[in-house]
Amino acid sequence: MRLEAAVDLYRVHLALLGRKHRLEGLRLFLELCRQRRRSRLEDLGRRDLESFAGWLEQRGKRRLGRPYAAQTRRLCFDHVRGWLAYCLEEGLLLADLAPALPRPRVPRRVPRVPEPDQLEALLDWPSRTTPNGLRQRALWELAYGTGLRLRELIALDLEDVDAAGGWVLVRAGKGGCERMVPVGESALAAVGRYRIEGRARQETDDSPPALWLSRDGARLHPQSAILELRRASRALGFPVSMHALRHACATHLLRAGAPVRVVQELLGHAELRTTQRYTHVDVTDLRRMLARCHPRG
Repeated sequence: MRLEAAVDLYRVHLALLGRKHRLEGLRLFLELCRQRRRSRLEDLGRRDLESFAGWLEQRGKRRLGRPYAAQTRRLCFDHVRGWLAYCLEEGLLLADLAPALPRPRVPRRVPRVPEPDQLEALLDWPSRTTPNGLRQRALWELAYGTGLRLRELIALDLEDVDAAGGWVLVRAGKGGCERMVPVGESALAAVGRYRIEGRARQETDDSPPALWLSRDGARLHPQSAILELRRASRALGFPVSMHALRHACATHLLRAGAPVRVVQELLGHAELRTTQRYTHVDVTDLRRMLARCHPRG
């Protein structure tokens, strides 16, 4: 079987399971196979898998001037590993080649998050009179208030926001999972104002039922949301990104005493250890805790 055909079967398999992935790692692996003149599944061997790691490193240096990050390389290997497991299970491969792929260690970095006063400045930055300004404020309020991922935010439709009940239905969750997320009054008020005063002015006869619309009435593109926040970040003089708003939501909840299991459910994390990245404390927090709680502090 041709490699491209085996990949297409795997994509159909994932789609039937309700899992949508870009599979960038598989695309890169096919690029390597074409260079090595491997066109059929039965032509693959352990050396092709073992050479993928070095090839990725060299490709990163050519494209970026440095190797791909460990997390990127690990994601690429996971894409290929999942595909190989599918081929083995379906009888398309006779031997398990996945062990030939390395598992790069990804350093767990503590996310940097804006402080509450910086977030106040950010949320006050957009215009309160233009449709785009109202949308920016509502989008950022909802991102910080719920901890939703950018793609989850962009995928929201009008019917997904229950203003009366104070809930948002996340349909485009990671791994195809749906979840209900509570929303605070501040975010709901910003979203409500945008819908009445901003979105109504952006909407056209051809507009989709998307919550967030662009200037021309189409669903807001994720890159547009990223660029708008980047522009605000430069103007305000401190770094902030859409994902930093998600980090800030988790970190500030945990600092205020929210149980880590509750935060895990809110963020839609499959594993508790993913949420535990946000339970860090800095030296200042430790010093204050020691002074307040230790008998000899």
